[in-house]
Amino acid sequence: MADMTREEVDAKITASEARNNAQVEAFRARVDAFIERLDRFEERITREIQELRQEMSNFKKTMIITCISASLATIFGVAGFNSALLNNMNASYETGKDAGQWRSDMTKINEENRKQSEDSRKLLQKSEKLLEKSEKMLADSQQVLEEMKNQRAETQQMLEVFKQERTSGRR
Repeated sequence: MADMTREEVDAKITASEARNNAQVEAFRARVDAFIERLDRFEERITREIQELRQEMSNFKKTMIITCISASLATIFGVAGFNSALLNNMNASYETGKDAGQWRSDMTKINEENRKQSEDSRKLLQKSEKLLEKSEKMLADSQQVLEEMKNQRAETQQMLEVFKQERTSGRR
């Protein structure tokens, strides 16, 4: 083979440089397209991160409000339960206290009734004795009355006798 001339070598080098330049330009175009695509992806990711941050901010607010509401509901629920329990205990105490007072009142009333019953029994016994005495006195009075009737009858007979004697003039 024959040696290449300087012009041929220069032409080959120029052609090779042109091919290399075309390949570099194609590579640059691809890299530029890739960079542009990465920029769009970065913008989209940035936008989505901002939206996510905004949603997370709203979520944080919602979570804080929910936690506060749940805490308040728990506090008020426990307070309400304690209040109901305290009221029930107080009502039980008052009922027991009232029952104790009622029991002592009933004991006093029973004691008074027992005393009154004893007094009534004594009074009844006295009344029975008085009744017996009255019956005895009545019997005695009836006996005296019978005696007085008998004496009256005798007195009337004597009067009759005196009247007859008077009328007959015997005396």
